[in-house]
Amino acid sequence: MRILVVTQHFWPEDFRINELAKGFIEKGHNVTVLTGYPNYPEGKIFPEYKKNRKAYNFYNSIDIKRIPIFPRGRNKLSLALNYLSFVVSGIIFGPIILRKESFDLIFVFEPSPITVCIPAILLKYLKKAKLSLWVLDLWPQSLYAVGYIKKNSFIIKIVRYLVKYIYSKCDLILGTSNSFVKEIKKDCDDDNKIKYFPNWYESIYDINSISPAKEITTKPGEFNLMFAGNLGDAQDLPTIARGMKILKESKKIKLYIIGDGKRYRWLKQFIIDNDLGENIFLLGRYSNQRMPEFFAHADAMIVSLKPHEIYDMTIPGKLQSYLISKKPIIGSIGGESAKIIESYNCGVVSNSGDSEGFAKNVLRLYKMDIQQRDTIAKNGYQYARSNFNKESLFNSLQSWLMEI
Repeated sequence: MRILVVTQHFWPEDFRINELAKGFIEKGHNVTVLTGYPNYPEGKIFPEYKKNRKAYNFYNSIDIKRIPIFPRGRNKLSLALNYLSFVVSGIIFGPIILRKESFDLIFVFEPSPITVCIPAILLKYLKKAKLSLWVLDLWPQSLYAVGYIKKNSFIIKIVRYLVKYIYSKCDLILGTSNSFVKEIKKDCDDDNKIKYFPNWYESIYDINSISPAKEITTKPGEFNLMFAGNLGDAQDLPTIARGMKILKESKKIKLYIIGDGKRYRWLKQFIIDNDLGENIFLLGRYSNQRMPEFFAHADAMIVSLKPHEIYDMTIPGKLQSYLISKKPIIGSIGGESAKIIESYNCGVVSNSGDSEGFAKNVLRLYKMDIQQRDTIAKNGYQYARSNFNKESLFNSLQSWLMEI
């Protein structure tokens, strides 16, 4: 097939669509990507890209077509302009840049917002192609989940009409959790075109031995917790930080946080204000390729999301990486993720937003003997191998795409 991938983010930005596009190539398809200028997560166009744009026109034999966008910046206005500029630029420049190209399928990657699909709908009709949408963030639910807009507001109603329109133009819609699939069906005119397609674990985490990261120095007897990823509002880091405050006197319990985001400065100040410098360590952001080195230090991994119905439907992509790394999970999370952890005995779970429950679970896991923790870790590993295997998921996706 000749596949056009429409995504606001692509290499050198680090998103799952990079690996999926490579998967299409490995399956023998021809792939072109329509994307914006790289600017995530710093919010500025990458300096390396500015210096040599031609160096970023190809990725593993994938032809990359870039359209101008407004950088996402660090505030709500610039982020809104970033989203809007991709839609406008895609509608104006997409057909021009791709005027000599023909495609069988257009595949849209939607981590947020849903509007990324609008230029793809136009291109669907211009190219007479089929359209598939991979939904990683539910709209309009995400708008009121973060508290920007009230659930029953007029704006939400307008966005819901837009979502229904977008879904109606798709030939295949993919949801990253079973809860997402159920929710998508409420706004879609055809249940048959909706499939469950979760994130997969990355092969770099499925390794038996690796040299631990030199940035961390541990002592015998310490119990090392680790949180890796975006430090945003959704991840509910205040609950984790307050839980660590409860455990302040348990000097052997350490929390290492790898990542960057909106809550980084808040965390830094919280550590200072509560004298937690020997309990919580902020390591900053590192490339995904280096994550296994840091995970090697961990006795348990933390996954957390704010208490909200939309987050209860979400399976964070990091969960797959944690499980396949053979690490017990400490969840401060609800819904589908909590069910996975509890049902398959992959770790311990407390309700979202419950700092005391989180602290109790940390102590519970800390007091377990190593054999018990190893059993829990192996349970998670086996579940990941059975349910989040990339090759199996890619084969299912290829089958669905060939059908449409």
